[in-house]
Amino acid sequence: SHPTLTFSTDRSDVQIVLRCSVAMLRASLNKQTMLGTGKDIPVPRATLVTKAGDGLFLVHVRVPMPAMYTLCFEIFENYTDLPKKHKLQYTITATEFCPPLVPSLLELEHPHVKRFGFPVGHEVMGRFGLVLLSPLTHMLKLGWNYILIYADLKFEASRSTGDDQKVLEKMRKSAEAAQKKKDARAARNTALKHGRQPIERFATKASFYQSCDSDASG
Repeated sequence: SHPTLTFSTDRSDVQIVLRCSVAMLRASLNKQTMLGTGKDIPVPRATLVTKAGDGLFLVHVRVPMPAMYTLCFEIFENYTDLPKKHKLQYTITATEFCPPLVPSLLELEHPHVKRFGFPVGHEVMGRFGLVLLSPLTHMLKLGWNYILIYADLKFEASRSTGDDQKVLEKMRKSAEAAQKKKDARAARNTALKHGRQPIERFATKASFYQSCDSDASG
């Protein structure tokens, strides 16, 4: 849908259609910084990839503010493989007419940043022919919410059961690892908030003193 790899937009939402012979596709958006100021800033939840058929992908992009961005991709050659970085990149320039959705990407705790972006999904939804149609926002509104998921039964029936089990097992392990990281980050932030050091620092000090005592006794 976009033959040139560099284009400008005055809207917050951009859609790109890609055709490639891969199992799954993952996209990420990075805000470019000025030269000499460091690495690009990753934009959280700024992309949503929907598999519309064999080899056809619809990439939704949401830019948070006027700036220059780099849209990068990772591919899954098979449903059980790890992602590989692809050389395809888009350079997107959001003009001054693009409405700012967040004040700053550096303030991750800002309410606007927490509400920004698409819902967090998993690329493997396309493996089972599932497409989330609504809602397409990260945070739900208070009250009733309309949730619509399209399931392609023919797409699901064409897959082998053995591969499905492998994919589901990878999804479970990935979800457990992500939850452990989230819990550890929350515990660390809570400890720092109350003026305490994280538990792992105390454990490190305790092991250090124990090794010193054992050396002294020896």
